[in-house]
Amino acid sequence: MVHAEQGAIGTTILSFADHHTFARRDARLDIAPGGSGYSTFRDWHTQRSDPPWKGADGAELRQVIEQYAEVWFPGSTGRPPVPGRVVGPAAHTLPVPPRAGGRTH
Repeated sequence: MVHAEQGAIGTTILSFADHHTFARRDARLDIAPGGSGYSTFRDWHTQRSDPPWKGADGAELRQVIEQYAEVWFPGSTGRPPVPGRVVGPAAHTLPVPPRAGGRTH
């Protein structure tokens, strides 16, 4: 998550596999979890007219991204807050780690 004034304030890695983005395609192609090509796309340079991510279901991944954004920027997605979750200025007052001179991953 990158804040316009504070720079990087949060990082998380989200995988297609964890969020079932290619579950239907992999089931249709009989690609099992852990198998070569499972929940990935690698055919960037084929001559096909369709992009390799065609048919991906990004709904679950999008929901997780929006939830993550709501933690840092309440109200940013335009959706009502999740019941029972504290939403307010506290999310904006978390300490920001000092910036390092080099790039981090």
